[in-house]
Amino acid sequence: MAQTPGVRLRGRGGWKAPYALEVLKPYLRHRDGRLTAYAALMIAKTQHPKAAELLGEVIARLSDDPLKAAVLVLATLRTPEAQELLFALCRFEREAIRLAALEALPPSSASRIILESLTLHDSSPRVRAAAKLLLASD
Repeated sequence: MAQTPGVRLRGRGGWKAPYALEVLKPYLRHRDGRLTAYAALMIAKTQHPKAAELLGEVIARLSDDPLKAAVLVLATLRTPEAQELLFALCRFEREAIRLAALEALPPSSASRIILESLTLHDSSPRVRAAAKLLLASD
């Protein structure tokens, strides 16, 4: 299998290289949202300290299924930065981003507090209904 110079694949498809982000970052600006979401997934697999920050920038530009996929990828990082960003996305100005973030919230007391707040105070009836539904399923 041919490899990009400076990039080595390690077990289970993870990337290990000092330049992995440099290889993947251009795809985060691609017009095809699916390709962008896939690049976000690969960046998450690097477990690079800047992964959450990069995903946050990408999420703001995506829509539909690629948006949902990128938000779920962010949730899989399970770092304090990723969790903080996921919580912030629950209050983002775009309704679609708030809805995607709600679906990706991990079960926790912090998530419950956010859901309770959104149920009462979010401007969108769809977000309020989704938060209420998630609270009921808890």
